[in-house]
Amino acid sequence: MTTTVWPIGHYLGEYPATETMDGGHHVRVGAQTIVLTAPEIAAWAAATGTEHDPAEPLLKARGLIAVVGVESSVAFADRHRLRPQLSAIGHPLGDAEPRFAIGVGGTAAALVDPMLADLWRWSGATRTLWTLCRRLRPEAPERVLAHFLVHGRELLQAGAAYLDVA
Repeated sequence: MTTTVWPIGHYLGEYPATETMDGGHHVRVGAQTIVLTAPEIAAWAAATGTEHDPAEPLLKARGLIAVVGVESSVAFADRHRLRPQLSAIGHPLGDAEPRFAIGVGGTAAALVDPMLADLWRWSGATRTLWTLCRRLRPEAPERVLAHFLVHGRELLQAGAAYLDVA
């Protein structure tokens, strides 16, 4: 596995400035809402599982970007959680591969393999990504984590999940 870059937080949308709220793109990280400019949100969104670092140093300093390498993957997984979104649709009819659909109203936003489906399905019941990996495969949690670090961007890019602080 090479180094990958991940956005941390839940995108809440773009809001205009008011007397009580700053305008811009709002991202919730834990219990804190952070307001980003258009270039910052573009760098944040571009970071989903990429192997290069498009992020500005300010995003890293604010906890909005995580750079994960082989030596830091377990520490990363122990400090972050995968948060599920959307709904389970199930196995698409006529699909020869054992894939699982996640989406809204019968429309699939993501078609994922069985391991990623299990990560998504059980992520709401665990406090950290590492705990989730240990529960899914107690004999080989590193393999589950490695699978997520290679394929997890499929969930994030489809809006089926996001990463947050634990």
